[in-house]
Amino acid sequence: MASGDARDLSGDAPHVERFRRDLVHAAALFSAGRFSEAENLYHELAQLQPERWEIITRLGHLALLGNRLEQAVEHLAKALNGNPRSHSTWNLLALAYYRKGELGSAAYCYHRLQRRELASTLAAMADCRPYRSNAESGGFMVELPWRVSEPLPVVLVHVNGQRVNLVIDTAAGDLVLDDAFAIAAGVRFGGRERRRFAGGRSAVVWYGHAQQLDLGRLSVYDLPVQVMPLAPVFAPFFATFPIHGILGSAILSQFVTTLDYHARVLRLARLPSRQSGSTSKEKSEADVYRQGVPFWIAGRHCLVACGGPLGMPHGPVLLDTGMSGAAFAMPRSMATALGLNPPSITALEIGYGGGGGVEGQRLQMEEVCLGGFCRRDLAGIVLREFPLELQFGFRIGGLIAHEFFHGCRLILDFGAMHLSLVEVKPGR
Repeated sequence: MASGDARDLSGDAPHVERFRRDLVHAAALFSAGRFSEAENLYHELAQLQPERWEIITRLGHLALLGNRLEQAVEHLAKALNGNPRSHSTWNLLALAYYRKGELGSAAYCYHRLQRRELASTLAAMADCRPYRSNAESGGFMVELPWRVSEPLPVVLVHVNGQRVNLVIDTAAGDLVLDDAFAIAAGVRFGGRERRRFAGGRSAVVWYGHAQQLDLGRLSVYDLPVQVMPLAPVFAPFFATFPIHGILGSAILSQFVTTLDYHARVLRLARLPSRQSGSTSKEKSEADVYRQGVPFWIAGRHCLVACGGPLGMPHGPVLLDTGMSGAAFAMPRSMATALGLNPPSITALEIGYGGGGGVEGQRLQMEEVCLGGFCRRDLAGIVLREFPLELQFGFRIGGLIAHEFFHGCRLILDFGAMHLSLVEVKPGR
């Protein structure tokens, strides 16, 4: 359908039918994770029917996925003018304000959604500018060595001046802290609510406010945090030192982030502008960061890119560096499509999530790809429960997990919304 000025389609049967077909096709493209194609078609449909709130909501959702937060707020606020009772639109607007750091506006949205415990916590932080740092200008980079790389990468940092071991997990959102540590560190507690985690398990989470996170010489201020008992989650995996929390994508997304599995370091950078007097090393790194394949942010901070196993069309998969013991985990629906006979899955506990044990069946994967980067002969898991599969309005085909990244540099450019995955050859 060609784009053009808004027009009245009533009484124009051929154009009405064409509009309906295109609307169904746009929804199918979105559900399949073909976001760029879906967005182009929704823009055409919005030009023809600019007051259709469901079209404007979808454009807001697509802008949110692309981390274009001003556009997301504009579209979603307009959609609510047309349908102020839409629960899903209020939820998307809450996420957009939350990611923008406008916590007072996010609190209002969550209050409308009856999530009063979260709303009251965010309202108490309404005067803060979350995630501000001492690296506001470009040309800044910090490297944090990993204490260990197995079973998961861990960095030693400080929260409110207290030493803390954090697992690096791109599938987590906020900074997550162990309850005993959070109390000792003087984290300000707010409301609490029950949340659902990996494997379909649930647990109670407290929301709170940490005043400062120090990552080497980089300091980040006024962070929303989640607090829960983490000792039972990590104790089976880390015997030599305690884990106090999780460093999630809400913080990583403030920087150009490199998880270097070869050098075993985390790099966080504010890239200089092209006009600044940057060094040749900074310029070469900037060139690398601006290349790669697209990724999106679903929900609060779930990183999604196109990929999947051999034998399936590539679609959205979650980047989950915090899942150990496998390179790829899939829902039962994908296992069925691949002919892996998921009814035979036994109750094997293969890991832990925020709510407790995660059950599934181990298997070997012939090939798994992330964008155009493919790896062969990898450990995989068929999950007994996978709540994220349809949670965001499109199908997530699985998780790209820790072992997929062995020997690589994963570079996440949250400004360009592109990732690069570079395999490091021995000796480099």
